[in-house]
Amino acid sequence: MPDRQILVVEDEQIVAMELKETLKKLGYTVVGTANNGEDAIDRAGLLSPDLVLMDIHLKGEMDGIEAAGEIASRYDIPVIYLTAHSDFDTMGRALETQPYGYLIKPFNDRTLYSNIEMAVHKHQVIRRFRSEVPRPPRTPDPEPRSISDPACEAALDAVEEPIFLVDREMRLVRGNAAFNRLATTLGDSPPLTGMPVFHALPASLIGAPEAFAAVFESGAPKKEEKPLKAGGISYAMRIERIPKTTNGTVTHVLTVLHDLTRETEITLQRQRLARDVRLLRDNLVDIASLTGRMKHPLTEIRSLAGMDEDTIVHRLAIEKMGMYADQAWDVLAEIDLVFMKFEREYRENRR
Repeated sequence: MPDRQILVVEDEQIVAMELKETLKKLGYTVVGTANNGEDAIDRAGLLSPDLVLMDIHLKGEMDGIEAAGEIASRYDIPVIYLTAHSDFDTMGRALETQPYGYLIKPFNDRTLYSNIEMAVHKHQVIRRFRSEVPRPPRTPDPEPRSISDPACEAALDAVEEPIFLVDREMRLVRGNAAFNRLATTLGDSPPLTGMPVFHALPASLIGAPEAFAAVFESGAPKKEEKPLKAGGISYAMRIERIPKTTNGTVTHVLTVLHDLTRETEITLQRQRLARDVRLLRDNLVDIASLTGRMKHPLTEIRSLAGMDEDTIVHRLAIEKMGMYADQAWDVLAEIDLVFMKFEREYRENRR
């Protein structure tokens, strides 16, 4: 793989550090980072990266969408959006800038790698066949692009999560590539535009008709998380439904299916680790307290051992030494019980 140079734009420092480590592990070079839109534009011009990973929601007056539009128009550098939000307005604004990818957090390493490689390859192909005549400055369209616009469709197809759009009659208006793959895998044939969406995917997966009706009636986005089981394997799914309004009436609902299985596993691992740390800390406190109790009997034994060997005094000293030795032994036995308790609780915690 050629050495790809990546600019990371993320205002959360910990997230940016984790992303940098992931990119390095995948073989990429992170040439720089930025935490706001203005800085991102300046660094893109200065560093000329092969690709920009752009968080949409940045602190400051300029968000990631505006910064990405400036980077694309000024420097012709491909941008992949990163976001934890997939509301219709945000996605619509993002698609306006014709990005080379759109990743919804959390995403895995394989998804990140495939999107970067696809974006760079697509950009190289476009540049290869592009006319040498400089492009005029891009002006915004007077109206938002339709979701059926080819550029919007290409961007939606780059999203790994299944996404589909339905009308008020629950007919399928549009599904991205991930949706089509899922529907084809679960059904006998690819989904067709205009067919009832429940003929493409079951209600047990995408939710009951009442859940969609609630969004059409309220005009408010809804999120739903539900466990699924298929082939003996348990999954966790988040279903996000986003209304599309025309002239004050909800005409369509955009639905995004997020697979939370990996995210749930990571959360459970972190919870188990936190319990292990608390358990270890509590037991270490108990052990430290018991160890402190050994100080007195051991000190007395050391003092008595240095006495003169007068018969009566020596006998009394030996008796006291035995008493203090018994106390020390009892404390050691309690410490042993604490260790046994810790081992038992640790094993139960790992189940």
